[in-house]
Amino acid sequence: MKNKKPTPKNLTIRNGTYYLIHMVNGKRTSLSLETKSESVAKTKRNEILDSALTAKSIEKVNLNIAEARQLITDAKFSIKLIWSKYLEKSDRPQSGKGSLENYERYLKAFIKWIGDKHPQIERVNQITEKEAKEYLDSFWADNNISHTTWNHHLQGLKLIFKHITSRKETPFSKFKKMKGTQINRLDFTPVHLEAIFKTLDDPKFQVADKAEFKVMCYFGAYTGARLGDVIYMKWGNVDFAKRRLTYVPSKTKGVKADDPITVSIKLHSELKAQLDLLHTDDKDRNDYILPTIAGRYSNKHTHYSVVMDFIRLLDHVGLKARAEAGRGMKRRLYGFHSFRHGFASQAVDAGIPISVLSKILGDNIGTLQKYYVKVTDRAMDEAVESISVAEEGKKMLPEANEPSKLDAHIKKALSIISKADETDISEKFKARLLKVLQA
Repeated sequence: MKNKKPTPKNLTIRNGTYYLIHMVNGKRTSLSLETKSESVAKTKRNEILDSALTAKSIEKVNLNIAEARQLITDAKFSIKLIWSKYLEKSDRPQSGKGSLENYERYLKAFIKWIGDKHPQIERVNQITEKEAKEYLDSFWADNNISHTTWNHHLQGLKLIFKHITSRKETPFSKFKKMKGTQINRLDFTPVHLEAIFKTLDDPKFQVADKAEFKVMCYFGAYTGARLGDVIYMKWGNVDFAKRRLTYVPSKTKGVKADDPITVSIKLHSELKAQLDLLHTDDKDRNDYILPTIAGRYSNKHTHYSVVMDFIRLLDHVGLKARAEAGRGMKRRLYGFHSFRHGFASQAVDAGIPISVLSKILGDNIGTLQKYYVKVTDRAMDEAVESISVAEEGKKMLPEANEPSKLDAHIKKALSIISKADETDISEKFKARLLKVLQA
């Protein structure tokens, strides 16, 4: 009779599948390792038991086993299904079309790299921090990219892996953003806007779909909306009767599908005049306001042609400034987003509260303060001038809990005025009032 092959320690076989035998609170239980290979079963057993043996309490052991169960669950789907699994998650951020396209592109690049460098890796749980680091290092070394591009890539992969697994730590979770030069767009000033619109009115300046292109620029200047939101704006977003523009920004962080942030602002007269030139009675509310440009922008082969047309406009008006972005690369300081920056800065400079600006631009106050709002020299000068200083150099402000002398003078003057009748407005009365106010 042939001797039966002994089962490795802590393992048992049921219907050809290996199970890990372990104790939980004195009770014997088992965990399916979902493999019929003894060598694979041993590897999984060692991974689970090694973490359990280093634990300092029974609770920690149980936690390690629970995490191991989740590890096995994660292993059930192929890395090729990561994107579809991510889209199915109801708790993921409801990102705009552009952001989702970027995330998918980051993931495809990573999966292709895995296939080229580690073809033996087929399932999610096989990807470790080691492969993640190797990929990120390779992505940085093999591509002429900026710190910002690398950081966007990392954040996208972090987000995806965070939502496709219940594990606290993912292969990418420990990696930090790379520090580098942060280049933000500069504002379009009123002088810049005048030059831009003067160029657009010049018949000698030619650009594809010029009528739509001009309206696109007016949208940017008079709403501060992002390029993608402008291009995909529909006639249904415009209420000509009430002169209002209403839309949902596609890239606002933290937006939930069941509670989207909606922007509803007055339609500026200059923008309305341009829209009137494009609008006809046969336009449907679901039609794009800029149909040709929207078609070009949504096509991956012609997407950047819209951006390049805008760059040609900037070059024509002399806005060619660039700044070092690291690794010998230079980035333009002006772009379509400069409309948004200029809109924000001019609004604040005009005295518009930032809480109101937040509603107009559909962005949170923290983001506006960090990236968009610039305090102008004029605003700072006015702030300094608003502080009155006495000859001795002391501020003319009342001490806490002390009545202001000026308030007392005003009250006394008002008392005199209230007691005076119409015939009492004499030189003597004026002298009394002036004496009180000058005291």
